[in-house]
Amino acid sequence: MDISFNTASRFLQRLAVPSFPQAYERLAALARVGNLVEAFKQCFPEKWPEVGRLGLHEMDGVWDHVLDPEQPAVFIDLHHRGNTTRSNKEAEIITELIQSLLFARIAPEQIGVVVPYRAQGRVIRSKLRETLVDEQFTRAILVDTVERMQGQEREVVLVSLTTSNASFAAGLADFYFQPERLNVAITRPRTKLIIVGSSNVLLAQPVDTNQQDWVELLRSLLDTCMTVSL
Repeated sequence: MDISFNTASRFLQRLAVPSFPQAYERLAALARVGNLVEAFKQCFPEKWPEVGRLGLHEMDGVWDHVLDPEQPAVFIDLHHRGNTTRSNKEAEIITELIQSLLFARIAPEQIGVVVPYRAQGRVIRSKLRETLVDEQFTRAILVDTVERMQGQEREVVLVSLTTSNASFAAGLADFYFQPERLNVAITRPRTKLIIVGSSNVLLAQPVDTNQQDWVELLRSLLDTCMTVSL
């Protein structure tokens, strides 16, 4: 679904962009064709340095299609339902992806995982401790909430959407779909963004029309990514 001009306008106003009059037209125009990632790049160039290619030295064949350097943004749609603040399925997939990244010689210090809730962060860290042999690797991989990721960057960032209960998401729309949180999540990676979640969260129908626009912003971002359905 395309983002309306009014939605783009409100989004920029929420982010309090100093050059709002100049950025306004560009973001709205790009948003109309659903290219939210490109909109961010053009309207916030200081947050988007020249994007390089993810340097993979070896591939284990498990997640090659997802880690492909030619695809800087990927959405893995697991289609799960009913999850609120935890998703074991997402934690398992993220752990497998991290194993493949480490096999490809991506340093653990260059891998970050963004979660909406601390509970999901605990699940992922637990999976990593169970799976990774080297405890130093587990400690070096940053797994934290959006708020704690501000000001930090990693070569590869995996985002766990976690929630797939539409009613739950609608009730937390002011937190979960907040544009500032989306901005932080997609501006942390230097070369690779991998979003793991369920498109069922997009069924959320907040009462507030502004918040419904935020749902559409997330939809636009996911539409921009290469999608892998599992």
